[in-house]
Parts: sequence; C-alpha cells; structure tokens
Amino acid sequence: MQYSGKYDPNLVKAILTLSFQDKRTYKETAEILHISEKTVGRHVRHAKQAGFDIADLQLSAPELAAKLQPKRFLKDSGVLRRAESKQKFLTKKYLAESCMRYSSGRYNYAECYRHYLAENADKKHFCATYFKQYMKDQMKKDIQNTKFFSIPWNEGDVLSLAGFVGENFRLYLSRILERFSDVQNGIDSCMKLLNFMHGNKALYEFAETCLASNPSLAFFPLAVLWKKLLLQSKHVSRSRWDKNFFDYVENRKKEYQQSEMKRLGLEAKK
Repeated sequence: MQYSGKYDPNLVKAILTLSFQDKRTYKETAEILHISEKTVGRHVRHAKQAGFDIADLQLSAPELAAKLQPKRFLKDSGVLRRAESKQKFLTKKYLAESCMRYSSGRYNYAECYRHYLAENADKKHFCATYFKQYMKDQMKKDIQNTKFFSIPWNEGDVLSLAGFVGENFRLYLSRILERFSDVQNGIDSCMKLLNFMHGNKALYEFAETCLASNPSLAFFPLAVLWKKLLLQSKHVSRSRWDKNFFDYVENRKKEYQQSEMKRLGLEAKK
C-alpha cells in the first residue's frame, strides 16, 4: 500500500498493528512499511502517551488517528485532514520570523499581528489571541532548545572556561582577547576554540604542554593553536571529560533561559 505521508491514518494504523498486535520491533516495522525507525518510534510513543489500547485497532484508520491525535486531525464528512492546514495561513517559517521580530524588541504583539494579517491576504488567518499564543509557544520552545552559541558569552566566561584547561591556556586566551579591536569578535573566536575542545581533557593536556614547552607559541595567532589541536584531535583514541566544563555551560544556559523567559514575558504567572 502507498501512503500519502508520515501522518497518513492508514500508516498510523499499520504501525500500531505491527508494533502492538504482531509484536514487531521498530526495525522490523520500518522495513516492512519502508519507512524510518524514527517515524515508527514517534507514532508508538505518542500512542502510549495518548492511552492507546490494543482494542482500538478495531477502529477504522481515520477513527483511530482522530482518537489518538485530535489536535492534529479533524473528521469532516468522514474525511481525515490535518487540522487547520487548508483553512488558515501560518507556516512554521512565518511564525519563526514573527518570533524574531518580537524577540528583537522592535515590534510588539499587535504590530506582529498586523504584519501577519497583511501576509497572504487571500487566506483566512487566526485571531489575535491564537496568534499570540502560537508565538509564545514557539518562543518558549526556542528558548528550551538553546544551543551553545545562543548563549551571550562574555570575556569572563572565556577566562573561566580557559582556566579549566590550565593556567598557560588561560593566559594565552587573555592575550588573544587583548589583540582584538572588536571585543565581541575576540570572545566569539575564543569560544569557538573552547567549544571544539568541549571538555576533552586529552586536548586540555596537549594545549597546556604545547604552551609550556614552547613559550613563543603564547604570542602566536589563534589559528596556529587551532591547527595543532585539529591535528591532535585525530589521534585521540580515548577521551576523558571535564565535568567542570559541562556544569559551567549548563549553568550559563539556564541563566540565559531564565533571563529570556523574563524579558519576553513568558514566565508562568504566580
């Protein structure tokens, strides 16, 4: 059978039948249906969370999909369709752009909504309340998925993380920072190197040894040490990880997330 997509009701039922009734593994189910194991796992986990019972397999494919994913699917004259997908305009890309406008501080919710209404004027649009909630949900999701370089690192962060490597390395990066006319560019360059090392103690020891054994290297450009570390990383067979590095990064990430939630008014009301 050909399926129209990863949310096809017939595919949903086929996955659950093979997984729960036939006791197939994710890999076996994926091979039988010619889909990825990731898609199988997504539907199986969701079914369990939605209170799926094996007796539900007696339902038709549209009825089963609508029961397990009522927010995603709606029944209309016996035809299953993605909720709101054809009625109202709001693509992921446009939602992301609206969130960026608001996060920049240059637009408020009302201005973002007016921009939204002017986009694809021939289509229906969500009301202001729903649009605002979609924006808030998306911004919360973005903050929760904070990446390493989303964190606003500063000079103190560079020196603190460099200190975990060793005193020679810390002194080297402090000199590197002094050479940059644009402080933020210097911070970004140092953080790229620290992220590459990423708490790997084998690289820590190599960097410290290089700087200690060759004092002149301390005055070389960052690119020189980069090249040495890149070459060394190819020969590291076993790695030991620095807990201090990961704890520091995690704490800074949490601080940033809390400040962003507060700045954007996304904190839960007490």
